[in-house]
Amino acid sequence: MAIFPGSAIPSAVSDYEIDNSLRFDNATDPQLTRTFTADGNRRTWTFSCWLKTSNVDVANDEAHIWSAFDGSGGYYDYIRFNNLNDGVLKWTIAESDNGGIEGALVPTQVFRDPGAWYHMIFAFDSTAAATNRMRMYVNGVEVTDFSTDTNPDADFQCNNINTQCRHRVGSSAYPASPTDGSMDGYMAEVYFIDGTQLAPSSFGELDSDTNQWKPLDSDTVKDAVTFGTNGFYQKYNSTELAASFEDSSPLTSPTITFVPTESITADILVVAGGGGGGGLQGGGGGAGGMQALTGQSLTAITYDIGVGSGGEGGANTGATADKQGKNGFDSSISGADITTITSTGGGGGATEGQDGSDGGSGGGTSYSNGTTPGSGVSGQGYAGGDGYSAASNWPTGGGGGAGEVGGGATSGSDPGGDGGDGLQNAYRTGVNTYYAGGGGGNGYNTGNDGSGGSGGGGAGVSGSPGGDGQGIDGTSNTGGGGGGGGAESGLGGDGGSGIIVIRYLASSAKASGGTITTYGSGGSQYYVHSFTTTNVRDRHTITAVGSAKNVRSVGNFECDYLVVAGGGGGGQERGGGGGAGGFRTGTTNLYNGVGYAITVGAGGAGSAVSANHGADGGDSKLGNLITSTGGGGAGARSANTGRNGGSGGGGGSAYGGANPGGSGNTPSTSPAQGTNGGAGGSTGGTSDGSGGGGGGATSVGTAGSGDTGGAGGAGTSNSITGAAVTYSGGGGGGSANSTTASGGAGGGGTGGNNASTNATDATDNTGGGGGGGGTGGGNGSGDGGSGVVIIRYKSATNLATGGTITTDGDYKVHSFTTSGTFTVTSATRPGTSSIEFDGSGDYLSTAASSDWNFGTDGFTVEFWANGDSNTTRRESFTLGAGSNNINFDFNESSSPIWVYWGSDGSAVAAQRITPSGSAGDYTDGAWRHFALVRNGTTVTLYVNGVSVGSQTGYSAALDCSASGVQIGRMTSSGVADWLGYMDEVRISNTARYTGTFTPSTTQFTADANTKLLIHSDWTGGLGADSSGNFNNFAATNLVATDQMIDTPTNNFPTWNPLNRRKTGSEVTALSEGNLKGASYNSGLNDVASTMAMSTGKWYAEHYINTLGSSQQYWVGITESSFLAGNTMEAAGVSSVYKLMAYALKRVNNTNSTYGSALVAGDILGIAYNGDDNEVTFYKNNATMGAISCDADEYVFTVGRGDGAPIWVGNFGQDSSFAGAVTAQGNQDDNGKGDFYYAPPSGFLALCTDNLPDPEIKLPGEYFNILPYTANDATLSKTGLGFQPDFCWFKNIGNTNRHALFDVARGATKTLAANGNYAELTIADMLTSFDSDGWTIGEDDGMYGVNYVSASAFVSWNWKAGGAPTADNSAGAGATPTAGSVKIDGSNLGSALAGTIPATRLSANTTSGFSIIKYTGDGNGNATFAHGLSTSPDLVVIKNIDDTKGWMVWSPTFGSSGGDCTYLMSWEGSGGPANWCEDTIRLSGTTMVQIASSSGGSTFAWVNQSGVDYIAYCWNNIEGYSKRGTYQGNGNADGPFIYTGFRPAYLWLKGSGSSQHWHQFDNEQYPYNQTSNTTTTGVVLDEATNTGGGGGEGMGPIDILSNGFKARANNGNGNDSSTTFTYLAFAESPFKYSNAR
Repeated sequence: MAIFPGSAIPSAVSDYEIDNSLRFDNATDPQLTRTFTADGNRRTWTFSCWLKTSNVDVANDEAHIWSAFDGSGGYYDYIRFNNLNDGVLKWTIAESDNGGIEGALVPTQVFRDPGAWYHMIFAFDSTAAATNRMRMYVNGVEVTDFSTDTNPDADFQCNNINTQCRHRVGSSAYPASPTDGSMDGYMAEVYFIDGTQLAPSSFGELDSDTNQWKPLDSDTVKDAVTFGTNGFYQKYNSTELAASFEDSSPLTSPTITFVPTESITADILVVAGGGGGGGLQGGGGGAGGMQALTGQSLTAITYDIGVGSGGEGGANTGATADKQGKNGFDSSISGADITTITSTGGGGGATEGQDGSDGGSGGGTSYSNGTTPGSGVSGQGYAGGDGYSAASNWPTGGGGGAGEVGGGATSGSDPGGDGGDGLQNAYRTGVNTYYAGGGGGNGYNTGNDGSGGSGGGGAGVSGSPGGDGQGIDGTSNTGGGGGGGGAESGLGGDGGSGIIVIRYLASSAKASGGTITTYGSGGSQYYVHSFTTTNVRDRHTITAVGSAKNVRSVGNFECDYLVVAGGGGGGQERGGGGGAGGFRTGTTNLYNGVGYAITVGAGGAGSAVSANHGADGGDSKLGNLITSTGGGGAGARSANTGRNGGSGGGGGSAYGGANPGGSGNTPSTSPAQGTNGGAGGSTGGTSDGSGGGGGGATSVGTAGSGDTGGAGGAGTSNSITGAAVTYSGGGGGGSANSTTASGGAGGGGTGGNNASTNATDATDNTGGGGGGGGTGGGNGSGDGGSGVVIIRYKSATNLATGGTITTDGDYKVHSFTTSGTFTVTSATRPGTSSIEFDGSGDYLSTAASSDWNFGTDGFTVEFWANGDSNTTRRESFTLGAGSNNINFDFNESSSPIWVYWGSDGSAVAAQRITPSGSAGDYTDGAWRHFALVRNGTTVTLYVNGVSVGSQTGYSAALDCSASGVQIGRMTSSGVADWLGYMDEVRISNTARYTGTFTPSTTQFTADANTKLLIHSDWTGGLGADSSGNFNNFAATNLVATDQMIDTPTNNFPTWNPLNRRKTGSEVTALSEGNLKGASYNSGLNDVASTMAMSTGKWYAEHYINTLGSSQQYWVGITESSFLAGNTMEAAGVSSVYKLMAYALKRVNNTNSTYGSALVAGDILGIAYNGDDNEVTFYKNNATMGAISCDADEYVFTVGRGDGAPIWVGNFGQDSSFAGAVTAQGNQDDNGKGDFYYAPPSGFLALCTDNLPDPEIKLPGEYFNILPYTANDATLSKTGLGFQPDFCWFKNIGNTNRHALFDVARGATKTLAANGNYAELTIADMLTSFDSDGWTIGEDDGMYGVNYVSASAFVSWNWKAGGAPTADNSAGAGATPTAGSVKIDGSNLGSALAGTIPATRLSANTTSGFSIIKYTGDGNGNATFAHGLSTSPDLVVIKNIDDTKGWMVWSPTFGSSGGDCTYLMSWEGSGGPANWCEDTIRLSGTTMVQIASSSGGSTFAWVNQSGVDYIAYCWNNIEGYSKRGTYQGNGNADGPFIYTGFRPAYLWLKGSGSSQHWHQFDNEQYPYNQTSNTTTTGVVLDEATNTGGGGGEGMGPIDILSNGFKARANNGNGNDSSTTFTYLAFAESPFKYSNAR
């Protein structure tokens, strides 16, 4: 939006700030995918999300928001935009795989507002009333108007959503690998609630300050809702990708310290490591940063010293990154009482065609047009030198030095640039010595190399093409840069290491640390501590191979479980026995800090009548991880078949044949959770028979035999509590004789008989099935037994809460006999995720390193591992190779593990540990900690902190540095790869354990002895579930740079797809969330930002992806309404300030030379200073100078003229430019944004958090709309929110006149806007202006404000300064009569300006609206006061005594030159010429001037002597009202008009004499497209004004969060080349607006 006057202070609309969104780019087929592992509630669920659309005017079929597909047939469930171009939203529920559509909603409204965020809710409940089964909400309001509205059947169960099938967020689930149909835009705060149909109040609320919809705090949502089995919450705050791994070992090792024994004053020299020279035609490396400080106060504490190594020289083969010289490492001194002093490592020299790297001093560049030397750090060093900008094999630039810029080359015959000289310093020896010289560049001819700069810079290597010389290394402990490598195969020289020198005056040493020397004597004796040992290192790069990745599927709390479901009820009267509840047991891993809902299933009730089955037992659950299914209800005499379940219910009695029992193990689990029920018995006749036994956990139910019921199937014994208990026995079947069929062991109830013995209930908390009823007096059936959930873990103390806790030896046991929550309070292993290996080609690796040379010192290799249950040989860890390695080899030779070191594993048994046991002991699905430790000459293997074997006498040196680490496999590819999980891998050069220990259950920490440390810190990646359910979705074609800070609570601008101009056949193609553009080679193309700015200081960036030498490209700012009819390059235009590709700038319509040509890879900065009216362009962070600009409202703009360049904008939301470069994360002074370069001081990201609060937060307090229905009687309407001063009425369903009332003339006095009628007084029209609305009576129908009963009306209402209570009798220039002039609700007590005194005046300076009644004096150039604080932008005047026309004035109606001349006849005909010159002007800022001459043709219309007039004046108020213009284009893709707010009301007219004024509002038709309008100049009803091709109708428009867009080829609102004037009033300032 336009920036309001005042300072840009952040102001949050919502207390809750959403941190991130996720960007979906349809072109790359992004998707988040998960296959649910269990069915959820298929009848009831809710999906909620915030989204911001992108390519809303480009055909883009099927942009999916949420979908599910079970993999069969051709029908699936989805919520999608059918075509973003049309903005049509569609929600469809499939009937079956091939059975068509069960339910569908297609709203009449469209959604194509790319400037802000929508909140959408889709709530499903097939158990509700028909019209409530599918409910859709947008921005807190239910959608009720649909073009398709098909309700699903009652109790319909979704066949796709919430079943065990593929679900996708942001893409279509229908194809396994979709190639289209993905979302295009941004999504945030995605919730799926399994089991509840929720309303908007569960996710958001109406902000009382802004009246706009905002999100609730996610913690509030999560506390209030029940997510259910498959519920999830995606907040997109995890940047780490599943296959991303980092080394967390320290950057400083070993520890080096400086420790004074008392307070001293010292001089300190800090020199960083020099940068390496570039390889293969390389530039010289930049010197390490150098700082020399005097008089530093140090105290008797420990100061940490870090001495940086030199950067490696570039290679001569491989990727460009390998050939680039590496930066040197920083040197630093830090302590608790000083600010850390850090000198930055030198920048690496460039390889062929690349830029030099930034550093303490910058690296020199190579050849190639447009490359840039690296920059130095101010106060530490200088930039590198330029290479010769031509073809290959030309001289390269020298690295910068601490004292000067690196030398450059200007021709092919020049030598390579010399390294910049360093600076002299005498701290170390008392004699000046040079430090920090830059490395020399590569020369073209032999002997033509650049010299290293004074201070240890290495010389470059020259040679004719084909030369292969290596650049000279920088001198150690000087920070000198390495020399550039020769052509073809030259290697860059390494940078010299840094140094730290501390000296102080003393007669004896006052500190320890470093090499201590002295010079001088007496009172001038210095003690010098020199630190030359490098201890600043690089962390190891970890490469993931295969599908090795982080997962959250294995928790950090290991436990055993037993989950038994409720048993099924028995059947009545010769009924079957109930099936036992499902029985499941095993080991799982839960998460520390998570509460797991425990559900204990109830037993099913036995059937009360023979026509009904016994009821199924209830499911028992451990969270959403383990579900045991309730036992199947048994068949009865008249409901014969047993039901399916955990175990199947027995069949009822059969006449002449067997009635089957129900199937067990339904749904299927492994191992099976139960068995089948037995079939009912038959006597072969038409009576009697018997029931089959219910299935048990172990054995099937026995079939009934004749009149004798079958026995229930046996359950299973389990000792999880410490005592053997049998669970899940089936119920016995009912008999028609005296036999009583036994229930199965495990709580099964016995069957009834014909001897008045009823069946028995099953035992509660066993999951037993109820007994089946007999006959006669014993026909009653038994209820199933309730289930139980039991969890145990090995610990001496309680590590969790919930249930009844008991102790069994080494275990704690939690028993749940009723539902509850099990919450883990302490982990049994570290972390909340782990690294998964699939056993076939998955592993992590690092490069060879000197860190792996342990010599004869101690070492520790440790990790946590969980091997999948198997006995196959598996390798989990290998370091080194051959006879210098460390290897963990599981299940080798029938042993649990072989661990060997310094050996090939078989030849040297003394270097191998083989614990006792069998293969599979350590690969059984349990987590264990493994540590191999050398302490002295003893090597010990610890498992879970206990020694399982050791070898003594190993004193040999162990040097594994020739090879890297491989985690998850042997060095031999594909042999015995690890199958399972690992976490917390640490390598140390010390013996960390010397005896039995308890492994840490928290993450390892890095210390000076840590050489490698890998945490699995993964929270689920981009598709992480933050609900606590861990229903994580896998991300495909989504990367870390797609995580954005553009959110519903801090909205950033993008390129506006609705504001793209062209002169050719194509507009600019946008992608990557409307940040990336691809211009077409067809005419001129421009696109503007979705936000504008006028005051304040604002910064944005552009990255040029591709730009050919003949292609045009420009970037800059333009006036916000400019692009509505032109491109930036159009001839004769103004308010354009841009930077052009050909080293030009354009100011308005004039080009001039400006900086250097733009090339691909350039990063451009645009800093607009609206306070001082200037714009400054930056190229790669170097200023190109400021350009003065006009005071105006501007948008950022980019375009092209020739060719088809590709570029990416960054308004502060993506400094990676859609992954083109590495994000830098620089923020503005308010801590907002994500910029590649730090914004200039005082300049801010253009985002809603940075926008100042608007002057009017709630526009509805000054302008509002009241639709109503006539009643032919007195009618009082309230809800306006203020007492109106001006009311405009129109019957929108009939041809009654427009009726206007205002407080200056009085309530009963009306004017007709549709003609030149004089004022009428009608007592029963508007009778009063009320405090919250108005009252009307029954009128006579001439004006029709309440004439036809049930007719639809609308009133538009404005607040001015309140109702005047008296006529002004004072003359011009005098203080007006008390009560005659109301300014902002108060009487004016001072004189008004003007030659004509106002009779009555009401003005509101806040909202910029005034009403003036005056009497003409018949003089030319008369003036009257308007009462506003600034000049009006629109003036309307009407002669109320005579039949004269309405006059409308605006600055845009005038011709070029002149003082805002010309006016406009409101009705467009029937008066003087449509355009009337010199009738209304402005006089200064306080007055309106009328009738420049008394003989003018329109004199009587504005200033006839003795005639009364009414004038309405409006001025623009940022964020509330705007009078502006636009130029039509005669196209259905009409112009976009920026207002800076979401309009509530529009009043507009074209410049043609036959074009009427038209009115739109957001109450009559509160969504897009807005087609219904009223025409001011005639009395047409609203329906007549919906046309799109001419006549009176104007055609549809879209009202948007930041303006409006014409959507029809129509002469009344979008005539080609016609200028249209509009007056708009806001519903909400853009700072707070939701999308529409």
